[in-house]
Amino acid sequence: MVLRFRRLIPLGWEWMRPELARQPLLGGDRALGTMASQDLSEPGHYAVACLLLRRILLSGPNDELSHTLDRAVDHLERSPTSPLAHRMLGCALSLLGRMDEALLAFERAQASDEQVRLAIELDIVRLLAAHGDVQSGTERIEAFPKSNQRNHWFRLARAHVHHAAGDTDEALEIIKSLLSRWPDAPDLLCEKALLLWAQGDQVETVRCFERIVTLKPHSPIAAWNYAAGLILIGEEKRAKAYLDDVAPNVVALDSRLHNALKKTDRPKGNLLSGDISAFSLPDVLNLLWHRRSSGTLVLQAKSGQGELHMWSGAFIGAHAPTTLPLAHMVSPNEQIEVAPFECGRFLSAGVTKADLKSAIRGQVQQALVEMLGWDEGHFHFEPLGSDAIAAEISDELVIPTEAALLEVVTQIDERKPRSA
Repeated sequence: MVLRFRRLIPLGWEWMRPELARQPLLGGDRALGTMASQDLSEPGHYAVACLLLRRILLSGPNDELSHTLDRAVDHLERSPTSPLAHRMLGCALSLLGRMDEALLAFERAQASDEQVRLAIELDIVRLLAAHGDVQSGTERIEAFPKSNQRNHWFRLARAHVHHAAGDTDEALEIIKSLLSRWPDAPDLLCEKALLLWAQGDQVETVRCFERIVTLKPHSPIAAWNYAAGLILIGEEKRAKAYLDDVAPNVVALDSRLHNALKKTDRPKGNLLSGDISAFSLPDVLNLLWHRRSSGTLVLQAKSGQGELHMWSGAFIGAHAPTTLPLAHMVSPNEQIEVAPFECGRFLSAGVTKADLKSAIRGQVQQALVEMLGWDEGHFHFEPLGSDAIAAEISDELVIPTEAALLEVVTQIDERKPRSA
């Protein structure tokens, strides 16, 4: 179970709270309950979108985030055309990882008010930085009027560009300078914590999160980050005490934190292991698929060792004696070193999602073809520990297990000689 920290407010959404609070949401709530979206007027669609976005801002991390965002996007696309609606749409699309569409929405949101135009430009810079487009982000930063470069949102955007470029120290210095003016700003403390974690300063990271829950005792995301941080540094007892005694009064946190705690109580060793001759590879993979397990299935045979990397039960990579590294399949002329479950870093290097998914599919198919031919050997499953933090893995990159198995088995059958 992989734990990821979250910003207290999604990137670029700082301005949205007062706007959502001004909206008459009762009509949107009624429409949301009936799901009669075809009967809504354009203002009605906007009301529903505001309700959905407000739920995201007020809720803790949960597995329904993408679904809620998808619905918000659908309603925003049917809302009255305005800079505000376009900006909201850009923010929602950026969280979904739909960069090109988000940039287009932000460009359409250009307003006549200069301050709003500058704010939207910073939205674009932060989006570019989040997706690793350092050059474009830097160019937009440098084009800003000198008079606006002391603005704190400009400095925060510049920090994100530095971090995206690998200069975490400079990014951290900018955040610290902002904190010298606003020492109790929870959102800045969260930015500092995320940068400290990137530097490997885990203890100071948790101290930042502890300060945040003191400042925002009713914030579900602050509670999530603090509990996750305690688990990740091995302070399971403190995390359990916090989850049992404090967090329930804040929000009903989802099961991921509790599952991470349960893993620390399990005996060391492999939770799933056996002989290939007794349990077929498809049976084991189907079990992992239905359990939505994340980790690596390792097969050891006379022919060598194979690994199938699973993300929530689906394939996200593989390795076998004859398979090529994913970096070679994606970009043969420029090797990019990535560890398992960090394939999202290819996207930051400019690889498209379509090309990356095609490479993952090809790698998984090659490995499965080879490993399905092993009749003897041993397998064991290594689940992702609670201390694992993976680079972003989009649902658009994973290869569904059942579909991949069916495709490979069909290929194998087609290659078999036909009897006369």
